[in-house]
Amino acid sequence: MKAGSAVSLLVLLLGVPSVAVGQTAERLYEAGAFRGAADSFAARTRTDPLVAAYWFNLGSSLYRTGEVTAARAAWVRAARLDPREPAMDAVLRLVPAPDPLTRALVPVEPFTPAEAWMVSAVLWLAGWLVVAWGKRRRLAAVPLVLALVMGGWALRTTQRYHRTVALVRRANTPLRSAPYTSAASRRTVNEGFAVLVTRSRGAWILVERGEETGWLLASEVVGL
Repeated sequence: MKAGSAVSLLVLLLGVPSVAVGQTAERLYEAGAFRGAADSFAARTRTDPLVAAYWFNLGSSLYRTGEVTAARAAWVRAARLDPREPAMDAVLRLVPAPDPLTRALVPVEPFTPAEAWMVSAVLWLAGWLVVAWGKRRRLAAVPLVLALVMGGWALRTTQRYHRTVALVRRANTPLRSAPYTSAASRRTVNEGFAVLVTRSRGAWILVERGEETGWLLASEVVGL
């Protein structure tokens, strides 16, 4: 899938109404004004953060401006909202996770937590209906256990999705020992690497990456 066709393709695939998607950002994109299109799509994500199409189109625009890491962050948000849309998998392959730790910190599961919660609720209800029916009550254990499994998966996935994770924008970004630019650098982190944000101080954030911790400027990362 070519990123240049991503905007129009997504509208067709996801069936997003033209009234909701509007025209301004699409026209900017088609005219090659990708920075302006990205700003417009970003405004839509702030207004309606649960619309996968907005995040997808934001990622497409950012990718065309050369902001590959920011594009991946937007596409991950889109994929988490609509994980089984084929276009999502296609664009994420354009900007794969650079290492196993990043894949672990930035998962995209095949189902949304909301879908898993719904399945869990249906199974739980079905199990107790079997109990109330009074015949073959032992069969109720199957849906009840499955309901607990699905509920546990949904809870775990929700917690993982809500971690404060960010992606490093540039290669060889120094991980500093203190929140100021002249602080000693413990090591460098590469473009696209995921870090877990633990706290902030002004323009700085304290991050963890595996067993290492250090300070980065907030402008050096893009959040998820």
